[in-house]
Amino acid sequence: MTTMDVDHDAPADVFLTRAYELEEAAERTPDFARAADTYRAAINAYDGAFAVSGDPDCLYNAARIYLVLAAKVASSGGSNTEFQMQYLDAAIDAGTRCAAAVASAPATSSAENNNDLDDAHFNLAQSYLTKAECLASAVENHPSSGAEQCLAHADAVLTPLAVRQRETVSASSAAAAPTLAAAAATSLIETLLLHAQVHELALVVSTDPTANVEIAQHLVQEAIALAARLRPPSPAPATLDLTASAGSGDPDHPYIDCLLRAASLQEAVGDRHVRDTNLGQALAAYDASLQHLAGIAPFLGPHAAVHVASSCDAGDVHFSIFEALSTLSDGSLEQLLSAWQSLGRAAKCYADALRRAPANPRIALHLAETEWNRAAVAPRVDKPSLQPQLLKNAAIYAQRALAPAHLDPGDRQDAFDILCGALEGLGLVDDLARAKAVGPHLSPAS
Repeated sequence: MTTMDVDHDAPADVFLTRAYELEEAAERTPDFARAADTYRAAINAYDGAFAVSGDPDCLYNAARIYLVLAAKVASSGGSNTEFQMQYLDAAIDAGTRCAAAVASAPATSSAENNNDLDDAHFNLAQSYLTKAECLASAVENHPSSGAEQCLAHADAVLTPLAVRQRETVSASSAAAAPTLAAAAATSLIETLLLHAQVHELALVVSTDPTANVEIAQHLVQEAIALAARLRPPSPAPATLDLTASAGSGDPDHPYIDCLLRAASLQEAVGDRHVRDTNLGQALAAYDASLQHLAGIAPFLGPHAAVHVASSCDAGDVHFSIFEALSTLSDGSLEQLLSAWQSLGRAAKCYADALRRAPANPRIALHLAETEWNRAAVAPRVDKPSLQPQLLKNAAIYAQRALAPAHLDPGDRQDAFDILCGALEGLGLVDDLARAKAVGPHLSPAS
């Protein structure tokens, strides 16, 4: 992450043109290592442009690309978070300098200056949140002071940002400027949902999550109310039918993002109750999460991409219910049957998602895990005859998860363990030997 030597005699446009070209080239490059080099060269060009012009947009673009690089590191299959953290620290540094530069720079109008500052602060908050997520995942199920500090920084940035954006929404509405009011409301919704996500993560890392839940719920409800004002949140008879008017649904409806965040928040609440051994409250939270996800259906056509996400989220919640019942079970047959039913519902949701995204290895892995657990539970609910087919399903889905090369190494190991366990359970000794000879890092032969 070095900054290139800057020719202070060169005009800023030279650097900016080069930065745009490099960024576009990086986006077209499939190889991660080469793309990362090109992205870093684009950042250097933006740094050069800022050194010459002092334009805060250059820092904003640099911070934005650092976030892109951090995301690509996370999805590249590497388990080392060192580079990801370096990119996130660089994004925070560039974002902080950008916000300071915007605040001190003269603007042609106060509205322009506010918009630039809002963008800078939103990007900075995203950087803090992403770093907190990275820190939290590195210390599974243990409070992380580093993550809490990042969340506190994100909260400190987002709170005044939301205040400014609320004022903009009110001013636009009072001025009878519907286009401006809609744009301002959309920006505020995005800020509120990001802020809710900050408090949702705090459920994981905080030792006292009560305040986080209440604040997050308030933020989501405010976002839902704004979305309803932009466009009605459900088809209204004789006035508006979102599904019919859009032909294949309305997957871009802002209400969908609100429901997805509300569902995610309730799932996090349920997970927290499981940690605190409150099974009844956990199940109630999971049920609320599923209700939010069910509310998305009227806005989705049969081929809407967001349908994959909502189906996977529903599968995750049903699987969490199974885990909660298994972890906090009182040993009763009733709870065991409920756990079995939850696994069946999870399998149905994941299968629906995989049908719509057949090349997604993580969905295949979720299905493999679900079928593997169903195979284990089947004899305990007096359904031993189902076990061979469930083991076969687990092996098939595990192979599908292993086929793509870009699956995370930890996930590849999980898929490989399920494959070997299923083959062993089926008594397929030769197939098991072949799979072990290949190992988890290459796709097993069919």
